[in-house]
Amino acid sequence: MVDLAQINGLTKQAMSQIVAEIEQHGYVAKKDDPDDGRARKIMLTAKGKKLIQDSMEAYDELEAEYEGLIGREKLDQLIAIVSELVTARRQESP
Repeated sequence: MVDLAQINGLTKQAMSQIVAEIEQHGYVAKKDDPDDGRARKIMLTAKGKKLIQDSMEAYDELEAEYEGLIGREKLDQLIAIVSELVTARRQESP
């Protein structure tokens, strides 16, 4: 949980709430960590893996559609700009 919170720039408590909610929907499951008796691993369920796969396919379709509309070069520029905005937003957040 601590690792997930750090990766996402959230507190452990906020990450715990998010994980609990997606666990209730069946996308992840908690399992004891065999290497650390105090820790629990969060694993994707089959439903969670399907969601990831479906999301990746939808992203690819959307990217292809946008490439058709504005071309690869402009799309690459757009992706770079949005990435910069996300990075800047994360850096300004406490």
